[in-house]
Amino acid sequence: MQEKAGKAFLGAKQFTAEIAKPNKIGVVSLQLMGNNRPLKTFHVMNYRSNTDPLSYKFVEKANINTEGNFWVSDIFQEKQLGLNDVLEAGKAYYIHFTVMDNGKYDLNSAEKQIKDPMYVYSDTLPQEASSGAFFIDDDNSGCSIGTNAMYDFAALLFIALGLVGIRLYYNRQD
Repeated sequence: MQEKAGKAFLGAKQFTAEIAKPNKIGVVSLQLMGNNRPLKTFHVMNYRSNTDPLSYKFVEKANINTEGNFWVSDIFQEKQLGLNDVLEAGKAYYIHFTVMDNGKYDLNSAEKQIKDPMYVYSDTLPQEASSGAFFIDDDNSGCSIGTNAMYDFAALLFIALGLVGIRLYYNRQD
């Protein structure tokens, strides 16, 4: 997927999910990393083809009864964000969106299965280079759509824990 005029492409996720009952709406949640921009600059779209995009509609209050909605919550899913809330750089959030089995956003015609390529755009480019701005991951692993993700501290912590573990191992040998 290429940059759209005036929009920065932030990430993509293609997924296949199973739901309990046919022709019902499923809610899909993916992790999203903040980029110091207000939520109103984000756009979530489904591309059935390059010429036929479908936009998801932002809702300030979760609505699981209508296909094509999306909303964003903090990582603990305790607070739902409004359009003017800024997604802090390096902080994780969840983006939730609704897809109906065999609805207009579902690419899979099989009952009880939803397949959707979800793309996220922003009206503005991130201030810094992204550490993982684009991905398409269809193996259902835990990936995030990210801009300005800050993993430096985590990497340093894992290295330090590894060194402590090695030190403890050698001290037990003596």
